[in-house]
Amino acid sequence: MIPESVMTPEHPRWVEFYNRLNAAVGSPEQSRCRNDHRHAAGVLLVMDIEVDRSLLYFEEHGGCCDCEILMNVGNRLDDDDIESILQPEPPPE
Repeated sequence: MIPESVMTPEHPRWVEFYNRLNAAVGSPEQSRCRNDHRHAAGVLLVMDIEVDRSLLYFEEHGGCCDCEILMNVGNRLDDDDIESILQPEPPPE
């Protein structure tokens, strides 16, 4: 069992992590990925999630850099999670 302090697609804050990383990396046409985990590490730090063990998990599941986390690890989302990423909740009024 993976502790909750490690980010995985099963983590309750995965969608938040995914959205933050996606915003940091940018679009595929103008990606800010530098073939490392600089953006993922920064997002994990801000979210107070264990960085080293989370990055190890990502690497073991095809996430060898920021954009590969989004493409290879992020594709483990279910339909409800994908819908919440595509249509995030509106801010409170």
